[in-house]
Amino acid sequence: MKNIIAEAANSPVSPSAQHLWAILSDLQEHSFVQTVALCTADGIPVHEQVAKTTQIAAVAGFLLSSAKQSSNMLGHKNCHEVTIEFSNGSILVCHTFLAGETELILALILKQKSAYRRLLMQTIGAIKEAVEE
Repeated sequence: MKNIIAEAANSPVSPSAQHLWAILSDLQEHSFVQTVALCTADGIPVHEQVAKTTQIAAVAGFLLSSAKQSSNMLGHKNCHEVTIEFSNGSILVCHTFLAGETELILALILKQKSAYRRLLMQTIGAIKEAVEE
């Protein structure tokens, strides 16, 4: 993956870069995905730099950096994901991972709540019921 990233940065028409773009394009085609951004840990986009993608990448880098610092302050080793739900119901999900030796962030804006959200809400509902008894 490190080679794909290096090639993507230097030659947007390389086979490796084309494969990376295809993966991101496939993800973007899902009906519930509004925006996709792949970036470095410091929030620099790895793929095409459209204004919206660049902005989401920068936000993802900032959020995960802050989350990692917060995790350390709370005595936890690290943070791998940050989610933010907006007032319109869409969700920003920023997930960090290693690809080879490179730390990347995949940031998505989802148009709707997904399966993890249902589970979270069921748990919150169960907690509320337990407290109200």
